[in-house]
Amino acid sequence: MKKKYPDVMIDIETLGRKPGCAVLSIGAVHFDRLTGEIGDGFFYACMGAENAKKYGHVDDDTLAWWMSQSDPAKQDAFNGTADPLQVAQSFAEWIDGGDKVWGNGSVFDITILEAWFDALGVKVPWQFWNVRDVRTVIDIADVNPKKFQRKGTYHNALDDAVFQVEYTAAAIRHLKEGI
Repeated sequence: MKKKYPDVMIDIETLGRKPGCAVLSIGAVHFDRLTGEIGDGFFYACMGAENAKKYGHVDDDTLAWWMSQSDPAKQDAFNGTADPLQVAQSFAEWIDGGDKVWGNGSVFDITILEAWFDALGVKVPWQFWNVRDVRTVIDIADVNPKKFQRKGTYHNALDDAVFQVEYTAAAIRHLKEGI
């Protein structure tokens, strides 16, 4: 039996920090917010720099930051060839309209993706009332992500999404135990 949880952790890699920037890659997993268990299946797509720049701007500071990242991270982010429109349509189908989508920051992953969907002419696949913020939860729970064992490549969108699930679930458990 497939496990599909109603919470979806999303991470993106970009060429900027504001809505309207180029989106290089998207990683997402369904997860159980209490246990941190990852559901069956995941979403990962990498469009690469040339394709991404067709639908968003590039911030020079972000580009300079990328040049200081690891070779595996740069390869993952910059060497993709997926068509952004096909990625947006596939991702919109992968998301269930009732899913609660999580991003790491109230004004990063989700707001950038909403502007990206708009630029591509694809309807945003979630409801605004189902958007959740990782940083707020870990701040309230006083959980430090740096205390968790990291697996995978830093700044690979899928690896980052999986890692964010781990410490987000720990923060939620901590909050629930304190009530």
